[in-house]
Amino acid sequence: PGFAFSIREPIFNATYKRTATRGFARKIRLESRCTNGYLVLDGSTKIPFPRGSIATIEINSNDALKTVIV
Repeated sequence: PGFAFSIREPIFNATYKRTATRGFARKIRLESRCTNGYLVLDGSTKIPFPRGSIATIEINSNDALKTVIV
């Protein structure tokens, strides 16, 4: 199972190469490089994410929504 993602305020420069800002993934690994960073999930849940923190986001197949089109 996969999920859609969107990066709201990406930073691209000589240090940080351009990557996809929207798409679909099965697993995403994030590493904070911000002194006072936050992860914001679904536009409302704000989680402190200081420098050096690592977050892995994935969906367990047992928790995935199943959709059937008839």
